[in-house]
Amino acid sequence: MKKLLLFLLVTGFSFLGLAQQNQGSSVRKMLDNATRVKYEWDYANRVEFRSGIGEKARFTPATITDLNTGEVTKALYVELYVKASSMPSLNNALRSNDYYAYAWVSIDEVKKLIDFLEKYVVPNLQTKLVKKEIHYDIRATEMTISYHIINSIRKFYIQLNDYNNGNVNFNAYTFWTSTQINKIPELIEKLKTLVNS
Repeated sequence: MKKLLLFLLVTGFSFLGLAQQNQGSSVRKMLDNATRVKYEWDYANRVEFRSGIGEKARFTPATITDLNTGEVTKALYVELYVKASSMPSLNNALRSNDYYAYAWVSIDEVKKLIDFLEKYVVPNLQTKLVKKEIHYDIRATEMTISYHIINSIRKFYIQLNDYNNGNVNFNAYTFWTSTQINKIPELIEKLKTLVNS
């Protein structure tokens, strides 16, 4: 009986943790509650990263208007186009397809992202280590950005978090590049444009 009660408690707390984790950003909550929406994407301020195998990560500033209430929200729209072959968590039947997924990042989270990139990533764009590895991570509600320095290799990662709307597990959605880290300062400038618009 005690084992059953302990199992139910642990399972209940685990489920509660997953439910809280999958709430989605404030932007997604606004979209979930709106019945009529206008989206405006600012392609002039989009930054795109590409991998050597044809994967893409796009950061596009967006303005969203709830047409019922008139509420206007600025946000960052992050899209990942990833090759299924690079997702070890998928079974073989799913690996024959490529995948598209997206995340919404609120303005408050964008401000924290700018601060993180300026303080921890930009000063280390040229850093080389010897027999050492350093990771810098920042987690937003729907997305995690990581910058890894592994000896003389530097990698920029974008991973979509667990908010998945019932679709394939977004933990499988990870993009990385080591050849386009020079675009990070451009990304910061475009994010600042979004925050200041």
